[in-house]
Amino acid sequence: WFTGPLLMVSSHLRLLLMQSLALGVFFAVLALHGLPAQAKNLTSRSESTVPDNHSDWKNASNQCLEEGVCICPPGEFWLLSANMTVDGLKIQCVLKWDEQAIGVVLRVGWLLVEEGGMLQIGSSQSPLGKYPGTKATIVIKQAASNKHPTLGDRFLNGRGGTIKMLGKPLERTWTLLSRPALKGSHELFLKHDPFDMGWSVGDEVGVATTSRGNSTKHRIVDIRPSTVEVYGRKVDEVLPRVIVLDTPVMSDHMGGFTEVEGHIFEAAAEVVNLERSIVITGERDDFYDDLEGFSTAMLDNGIMDVRYTRLEYCGRRDIKGKYCFHFHQLGKCPDCVLQGNAVVDSQQVGITVHGSHQALVDQNTIWDARGAGIFTEDGNEMNNVISYNVIICSRWQVCAVPWLGKNSLQNGGIYLIGMTNDVLYNRIAGYEHGLYTPGSAFPNGQGYAWGKVCPQFTPFGAMRGNVNHDCARYGMYLDNQYPRNLDRDENGFVRSGCSQFTSEGLDNGLSPANIVEDEFDYHNLFVG
Repeated sequence: WFTGPLLMVSSHLRLLLMQSLALGVFFAVLALHGLPAQAKNLTSRSESTVPDNHSDWKNASNQCLEEGVCICPPGEFWLLSANMTVDGLKIQCVLKWDEQAIGVVLRVGWLLVEEGGMLQIGSSQSPLGKYPGTKATIVIKQAASNKHPTLGDRFLNGRGGTIKMLGKPLERTWTLLSRPALKGSHELFLKHDPFDMGWSVGDEVGVATTSRGNSTKHRIVDIRPSTVEVYGRKVDEVLPRVIVLDTPVMSDHMGGFTEVEGHIFEAAAEVVNLERSIVITGERDDFYDDLEGFSTAMLDNGIMDVRYTRLEYCGRRDIKGKYCFHFHQLGKCPDCVLQGNAVVDSQQVGITVHGSHQALVDQNTIWDARGAGIFTEDGNEMNNVISYNVIICSRWQVCAVPWLGKNSLQNGGIYLIGMTNDVLYNRIAGYEHGLYTPGSAFPNGQGYAWGKVCPQFTPFGAMRGNVNHDCARYGMYLDNQYPRNLDRDENGFVRSGCSQFTSEGLDNGLSPANIVEDEFDYHNLFVG
């Protein structure tokens, strides 16, 4: 694809290209030497919270009528301690979820956090789920009688406000099989101890395919020492703990390390935890028929910091901006964080970064997001960190759908039009393409950035440690990318540099070159 010094792999790395164990081929720049530790919660990202001892809290559930639009006015402090149903909810105040209340459910047709308002569910000192039996559930209703005049219904958005959600943290949101799991098995050996990761009986987990088949979801019914004989162990040695599933795996799954022609690879199925103590869900009667869920977003300015929260039955197919999570035109937003979340079953993109910079998208598990798992939308998105996420489609045909004017071949686990972002240690399984950069298909960018960017010639950020497997076509697909020396403003719009040559007639290829490091692709139809 590339000429000259525009994109290269380090000269000290060996490119290994070999026949795979089954379909497809392996592609690696160095074999992975163990699984990197997931990034810890970033305490440097600011967290403005409301004092627990504020003296003037009002009971939120007593302030609103069920059939109308409820407005929490500026200067007030509302505490949600009991179930509440409302058609629409405008938050101009501080609305805080009572982290000690058990099983509280908010049902709403739409919710908007406006300028100066804050929605807070949990905090670093007291994450929702810290107290036994506590769980927060927001149900976005199928329709509102009183729609918002510009945004409609079926959304949870902010516009100039602050959305802070912190569920009970997990030490790890995903791991790998440490040894193979055979078809019919109920026991899974994991690379990390389930209790150390914070996993529990009753959690929903997903197991990625390593045979170009189906990835499947299960419930943990037990966590205990293995009852399977383990060869080579001393009689008095403690056996590793396993998770026991409610239903057996339906095919063989690779685990541990595999030798291929004298090289060792950790070609192992991902096991993801999809359970969270904060759940945002939608009424799902029409989800699979009308392809309609709900959406969340922070629009134009404000802060969205959501961690360890589950979104399910979200996204609205073929409607621009109606994604499960959406950073929309926020400019520089270093305090915008999506970390440790689970996005489960989406009719459109799982996480979209749109016209936003310096945000963190980290340790999320995404299951069956149609179109794309993670999407940088217009082409000017810069300096975001996309790290340690696992993105799985249960079968590639499920997620390979037409979306936003793109055909069913134009989808991927990570789909970049904004290129200058750090893409680190992510894992993708079961999509049409794994990590896909279709710059040549969008030479002028999209949307607000159209004509102000040149994605085909935009440099990448750091690209390291990513794994793509069991995809229908490519694993990593850097499609006709020719990184060049661009001069850009603070919003990523190009002043100059898209041309092949400089004004002096010199080669404008990026120097030093972009580097792809520690990439591992296997069981994909194509590699390269």
